Amino acid sequence: MISCYTAVIITLLRARNFQRHKAVRVVLAVVLVFIACHLPYNITLLYDTVNMFQQGECEVLDNLQVAKTATQTIAYLHCCLNPVLYAFVGVKFRNHFRRIMQELWCLEKRYIAPRRFSRVTSEIYMSTRRSVDGSSENGSSFTM
Repeated sequence: MISCYTAVIITLLRARNFQRHKAVRVVLAVVLVFIACHLPYNITLLYDTVNMFQQGECEVLDNLQVAKTATQTIAYLHCCLNPVLYAFVGVKFRNHFRRIMQELWCLEKRYIAPRRFSRVTSEIYMSTRRSVDGSSENGSSFTM
């Protein structure tokens, strides 16, 4: 991971684009969050592995299990944080996401907002409410 992101940063720094520093910030933020989320879990796993075959007190083993669970949860949280990082640090991504959400909001309003029905729509609606034999006007298809 270090070698790949180092190559990405070197390539970005050589670029002549004026937004290269923003891209470098995104890469650095992703790497720092990865390290902050996964390092505690890996240290806990390393400690557990080193002390695996040694006798320990039950309280220490219980505390180690709690630490492994807590740090594992933080490590898995990293998967949720990556999209948030790209959304808030990456300007281009944030602008595209904002535009998509605005378009979806308009679509939602368009379908939820009350509409005036034309006569054709009302006739279709009324014809679907009639029973199969056409004798009932109350919308029930079952007659007794």
